[in-house]
Amino acid sequence: MRKILVFLLLAALVFPVNGFELSSVKEALRSDYEYLRDMAEQVSGDGSASLRAVALHGIFAASIHMGLGDAESLNLLNKIAEQANTRVLRGDGVDIGFTGKMPAAENFLTHLQTEYFAALHYGLTRSQRSKETLNILGDSLEKFLGWTPVYSRAAMLVTANWVSMMTGGAVNREETQYAVNSYAEHFHDIVAFSTQNEGQLIQSLSALSHLLSVAHEASVEVPDELAALWIVHIEYVGNFTVVKNPGQDFELASRALLALVEAAETRRGRYASMALDVAMNLSRRMEDFYSVGDRLLMVETRLSELRLYDPAATAEQVFTAAQQKTSAINIIYPTALARLRKLTPMQSNSLEVAVTKLSTAKGYYPLFESGAALSEEYVNRFLRSSLFSTILVLERKPAAEVRNLALERFVSSSPVSTAVLLVLVLFALLNRVGVLYKRG
Repeated sequence: MRKILVFLLLAALVFPVNGFELSSVKEALRSDYEYLRDMAEQVSGDGSASLRAVALHGIFAASIHMGLGDAESLNLLNKIAEQANTRVLRGDGVDIGFTGKMPAAENFLTHLQTEYFAALHYGLTRSQRSKETLNILGDSLEKFLGWTPVYSRAAMLVTANWVSMMTGGAVNREETQYAVNSYAEHFHDIVAFSTQNEGQLIQSLSALSHLLSVAHEASVEVPDELAALWIVHIEYVGNFTVVKNPGQDFELASRALLALVEAAETRRGRYASMALDVAMNLSRRMEDFYSVGDRLLMVETRLSELRLYDPAATAEQVFTAAQQKTSAINIIYPTALARLRKLTPMQSNSLEVAVTKLSTAKGYYPLFESGAALSEEYVNRFLRSSLFSTILVLERKPAAEVRNLALERFVSSSPVSTAVLLVLVLFALLNRVGVLYKRG
């Protein structure tokens, strides 16, 4: 019986059944590439764009390239990276060391998003210039804020290697060992960060899961205390009120779901299986809040969630928007579902509806209320690309890798047996608003 179940599981994963056409996803992402290419060409010549805007273009380009994986998108990505790296090394548009040459809030946001882009580019290309940018900005941020599990240089090196791993590249063992040592050394800093609020606890779980996944791939041993801390994070997130009742705060619930899926992806025995079970149950509870029939539902969202990805918005506009609400279609939930269905056989009407609605090659499907963003088309396309690139990256993963992962998942579920940001790392800055204005 057990062998039959294993066979059925492998068959379901190796021959996935989509309720949507992957060709339409690729066409929509190709449309996003053409849109970004034209926009990047407009701002590359005169140098009038802020460094943060260039970094956002880079994050957008990285997302597109992860999905398409072609030479054209790589060329665009490299061009933007060259602009960003050159400006950082010249100190153009960023105040390294936070010396007061520019407002602290603008400088912080520029640091974070440019460092994140450098991590993505380094992970995808192993560009040493991008690694140098990552190191410079990472050290500068650590001196300003102190060490955290999401802002630190070690965290960004983990991000780079995680992106490389997810897109079929190699993991750097030396960098992974450095990151593991850094997290172990800052054990109490992780605890302090996580205990501030539920949002930061979720961010820490995501960061620890990425660390464990990369360490597993690089055959780097993780200290028992870090593994135990990761387990505690799973248990706490799994007991959040929004996990039991996601309707209270769908946005927070979606972040919890994604973090639990990432914990399940670590291949660490029964605790990964526990995270998977909680994630499956949560995803089902969230379904009715996301779609009805073929209609996607908007939910209450922090306005800053949209302004973060808007190249026309200033840091002041982003942080001011942290206290304001708007309505938007959540993109994290279907992204988590796309990753969840690679771990266990499942069908999701919400994922199929989201992909079908968003996969238009002509223009874009509006994800939020008009007026919420200064650059509406840009932000809509940016958000869409994060979902579509995830789907295409997962579809390109070798069948053998999928089979091995499925078998390991099944065996580890027995009683004797776990990249945004592109999105969570970027969201983490909202919890530092008070710090920024006090220091600015």
